[in-house]
Amino acid sequence: MKEIIFSTHNKHKLKEVQEIGKDIRCDDNIKIISLEDLNVVIEPEEIYSTYRENSELKAVFYGNLLKKNVVADDSGFEVKTLGNFPGIESARWMKGKPYDEKCEKIIEMFNKTKSDNRDARFVASVCFYDYENQKKYFFDGYWNGSISPQPRGTNNFGYDPIFVDKIFRLTASELPPFIKNNISHRREAMEKFLTFFLNYEN
Repeated sequence: MKEIIFSTHNKHKLKEVQEIGKDIRCDDNIKIISLEDLNVVIEPEEIYSTYRENSELKAVFYGNLLKKNVVADDSGFEVKTLGNFPGIESARWMKGKPYDEKCEKIIEMFNKTKSDNRDARFVASVCFYDYENQKKYFFDGYWNGSISPQPRGTNNFGYDPIFVDKIFRLTASELPPFIKNNISHRREAMEKFLTFFLNYEN
């Protein structure tokens, strides 16, 4: 069985990634572990302006620290009318404040624009770093939809309560986890990576 280190301390994100692995039936061949499993608590400062650059930064940082192959992701929520804000700053914006406050603030900012364009999306960029060969590979995913007039749902994670999927017309928080894990930005990016990694020889 191949083991891959997914560079996160977020248990919700780890579970989501592990569920994606099970869903595409690669969990018998790949074991996904987190930084917590390795008792790694240090975190690099994410200083770049693109998802790819920040995912690369984390993958290389932890790969060199652990001297192992590492996969990292960076993701964000973008509202088109707000110039794709909060985007790359999604996790760091209003640092220390709960996401329900962030969601309310985003809706407030959008309403002030008086725009009819409610387009929004989630973006994920995954970087796989092959430590031994010093190679990097990138896999991107997108989830298109719109911003909700108000938060809805109970499966809350990040900006999920204010993002409406364009097909189901439900917020990401209203969707059952098994459906979300089939259509999300992280699903697209991680499925591309896991399919690649199953056949990767280093």
